[in-house]
Amino acid sequence: MSKVGVIVVLGVVSYLLSFGCGGDKHGTGPVPVVADTVYVNVNYTGIGDGSSTNPYNSLTGAVAAADPGDVLLIAAGEYSDTETFPIYIKPGMTIRGAGRDETYIRGQLLDMTQDDIRPVTLEDLSCEGFTFGRNEAPSAPSETNRVRRCRVIGDLGSLHGGGHHFEIDSCIVVGRVRFGHGSGNSRDIMRRSDINGTVAFGSGAPLTEGELVQVITDCRVSDGIHFASGPGGTDTIFNCHIDSVGIEYISGTSNVYIAYNIIDKGQIRDGSGYGDQIITHNVITCTGADEAAIYASGAGDLITHNTINAYGGAMGIYAISGYPTYIDSNLVRVSGGGACLFTESGAGQIVGNTFKGGSIGATDSSGTLLFAHNCIDSCGIGVIIHSAARYVGNTITNCTGDGMIIDYTGYAVDSNTIAHNGGAGVRITGAQTDLGGGSRSGLGGNIIINNLGWNLVNETADTVWAKYNHWDNPDSLAIDASDIYDDDENASLGPVIFMPPGN
Repeated sequence: MSKVGVIVVLGVVSYLLSFGCGGDKHGTGPVPVVADTVYVNVNYTGIGDGSSTNPYNSLTGAVAAADPGDVLLIAAGEYSDTETFPIYIKPGMTIRGAGRDETYIRGQLLDMTQDDIRPVTLEDLSCEGFTFGRNEAPSAPSETNRVRRCRVIGDLGSLHGGGHHFEIDSCIVVGRVRFGHGSGNSRDIMRRSDINGTVAFGSGAPLTEGELVQVITDCRVSDGIHFASGPGGTDTIFNCHIDSVGIEYISGTSNVYIAYNIIDKGQIRDGSGYGDQIITHNVITCTGADEAAIYASGAGDLITHNTINAYGGAMGIYAISGYPTYIDSNLVRVSGGGACLFTESGAGQIVGNTFKGGSIGATDSSGTLLFAHNCIDSCGIGVIIHSAARYVGNTITNCTGDGMIIDYTGYAVDSNTIAHNGGAGVRITGAQTDLGGGSRSGLGGNIIINNLGWNLVNETADTVWAKYNHWDNPDSLAIDASDIYDDDENASLGPVIFMPPGN
C-alpha cells in the first residue's frame, strides 16, 4: 500500500476508536449535568407523572413534560393512538426503548432545535422516520448524536448546517439514509447497519482541513451509496456489502478511501476533484447496466488489488482522469464485448494486473509512464497502445486476435512474452516503434512465438527496430521468411531490422 494509503487507514482506525470514548475529542468537554429519568409505558392507565411507578402513557406527553437532557425510558408496546406526530425531541434527550422488536413508535421523530449543540440519542426502538436538522453549531462542534440498535421504517437523516457529529450504529433502515451539512467541522459515521434503500452523503467544506469526516463501515446497503463532498475532508467506505448500483463519489479535494467492499451488481464511480482517491481490495460484479466496474474520471486514483467480474458489455476499469492514475495488482475478468481496461488518464503506472477475457485486454491512450508485468490472457485483442508508456515484462497469450497493436509508444517495448495468439503477435501501425536496438534504447528480450498471423507485422512505411528478440525460428533467413511480415512481403511497407539474441 502507498504511503498515502497507510496514512488514510491509520486515520480511519483512530477516528473509529474516538467513538465510544467519553467527552469531546480533546477530552475537555463540559462537566455533564445529571439528567432526570422519565418513564413511559403505553399500557399504563393511571395518571402519569413520569416516575417508574406512574409512567406517562404517551411519548408525546413525556417529551413535552421533560427537560432538555433528560433520559426517557420507553416500555415495550405500540405507540400510536396516544401520540401526536411528528414528535419533536428536545436538545440532549435520550430516547431509549426496550428493544427494536419491543418498542414501536408508529410515527416520525424530529430534532429541529436551533442554536444548540447538545446531542440527542435514540436507542433500542422502532419508529417511522427520524430527521436531525439543526442550524450550524454556534460554537465548538457538538458531541456525537447517536441512533443505535433501532429500526427505522422511512427516512433516517442528519441534515444540518455543520458543526454536529452523527453516528448510526447497528440499525435496520427500510428507506433512505441521508447525511447532509454545510460548512463546519463535522463527523458522520454509519456502521454495522442494514439499509434497505439508498445511502446519500453530502457536505460542504470544513472549517479545518481534514475535519470533515464521513465513514460507512460494516454495513449492508441494498440500493447504492452516493457521496458528494466539498474540499478538505476525508471519506471512507469500508467492508460494506452493496446489493446494487454500487458507490458513486463526487467531491472537491477530499481524500477518499473505498476498501474491502462487495458490490454485487454495480460499480464504483469516482468523479472527484484533485485529492488522494484509494480504491482497494473491493470485489465488484458489474453488468451491462453500467459502463465499467470502476469508472475513474476524477483525479489521483490508486486502484489496487480489486477483483472485478464484468458482463453484458461492461468494461472492467475505465480511467479517463487528467491526473496520475495508478492501476496495480487487480484481477479483471470480462465476459462479453467490454474491454478489461480502457485508460486515457494522466501519468501513472499500470503494473501487475491480470486481464482475462473481453474484446480487448487493455486499450492504453494515456500519459502512463509504465505498463509492466501484466498478464493478459484469452482476450479478443491483447493490448492496443497509443501512449507514452514503457512496456516491459508483460505476458500476452491465447487471444483470438492480435496480441499487441502498437499505434504509438514513447518508449521501448522490452522483455514481453507474446505467444499463442490467433492473429499477429505484434502489429505495428504507427511510426518509431522500438522493440530492441532502436532510437529509444530498446533492449529487446521479447519472446514473440507461436502466433498464427505472423509473429511481427509492420503495416507502416517506416523502419521498425526489433533486435535481440526470440522468434519461432533460430536463424535470420527463417525468421525473415516466416516470423516477420515487412517489405519482403509487400514493397510498400518498411523493413524490420532484427537479429536473434546473441547476434
